[in-house]
This record gives sequence, C-alpha cells and structure tokens, in this order.
Amino acid sequence: MAGSYGQNLYFKGDEKQPLRVYAKDFDGNGFYDPFISCYWLDSLGQRREYFYHTRDDMMKQLIALRKKYYSYGAFGEATVQDFFSKEDLAGAQVLPSNWMNSSYVENLGNGKFALHPLPWQAQLAPVHALLPYDADGDGRIDLLMAGNDFGMELLQGRADAFNGLVLKNLGNNRFAAVDLDDSHFFIPGDARALKQVRLAGGRAILIATQNKGALRVLTPYFE
Repeated sequence: MAGSYGQNLYFKGDEKQPLRVYAKDFDGNGFYDPFISCYWLDSLGQRREYFYHTRDDMMKQLIALRKKYYSYGAFGEATVQDFFSKEDLAGAQVLPSNWMNSSYVENLGNGKFALHPLPWQAQLAPVHALLPYDADGDGRIDLLMAGNDFGMELLQGRADAFNGLVLKNLGNNRFAAVDLDDSHFFIPGDARALKQVRLAGGRAILIATQNKGALRVLTPYFE
C-alpha cells in the first residue's frame, strides 16, 4: 500500500498533464531555485501549464522577473514556457509526477508492478500513515489510514479533510470504505503514524501520532 497526496488539492497530475518541479540556479547566485508547475484552465478554457507560486513568491527567488512581469495580471497570464526559454531550462532538473492517488501496489512478478487507486474516500487528503490490520476479525487484512497536512502554504490552505479511514478487504484486491459510525476510527488531526500495541493479556490497542497534538489511543472495534 502507498499513501500519496490524493485528489483534493490544487496539486494535480496525470500522464498527459503531470505536476512538475523545475529546479536550477536560474539567476546564477549560487542557490538552487525550485518551482512547482500545474495545469489549469486559461481565460479561454484551455488547460495550460502554469507555475503554482504567486508573483510575490517568484520574485523573491528571481528578482529580475519584476521587470518582465510588472503587474499581477501579466504574471497571471504567463505560462511556464513564457517564463523560461529553452536556453533558460538547459541543464535544469525537471521532475514530473503523474500519479497522485493513494494506491494498492500489485506485484505482477518479474520485477513488474501495477498501481490501483484506492476508493475515493482515501483520496481526500495526503495520507501519511498506513496500518495493515484485520479490523473486523474476519481473517482478511484490512487497511487503517490516517493523514492530513496542516503545514501547507497559505495559497493552498491546510489539507484537513481526512478524519481517518478503515478500508475493508473484500478479497480479490478489492477494498471498501467503512462508515465512521461503524468503525469509530476517528483521527481528525495532522496525523503522522499508526502503530498496533499489544497489552498484557494480548489485547490490542492502536496508537496514532499527530503533529503538534496529543497521541490518540483507539481500541479495535471488533474487540
């Protein structure tokens, strides 16, 4: 299983229109300048590649852009290709990301793997914690998930739509989300890790860590 950013953020990427990072010392001052790009609709309804960052943030990195884009309107219309010529991008590190889903990774054998997106309920925010666990005692390994990211930039806003999730294993590599009313698995904070701990006598508890928050201790609902 692999946690990822999901589909509920400004950051979007697929095979045809990947999210990219362009990185290089563009202004020759000895410091690496990384910029994130995404595809958005322009004023004519066409999807084009724009930098994610605001004009103010871009200018902090590349002061020379102030003369090229003297207004916010001009900056907002500029695509990645408008910002940097082929010569500017020569030697730049370009890192594409074309899969944002939290996923089940299937081992096909012979060094080959296949990615399968988990149900939409697992795509609401970044997933940082995964715990394989037989949550309902039926003998199949289910999946407990926790996440969110409260440290996102102001333009994005914090990613806080995830309250923890139990995915029931239906067999044959199929999973279904369990309603909170049934699972009682509730981790609404900025979660970072999940662990199972066995107490004296063999009883299990689940511990979730939350960034700048208290530990949460939960009891598996089938017990």
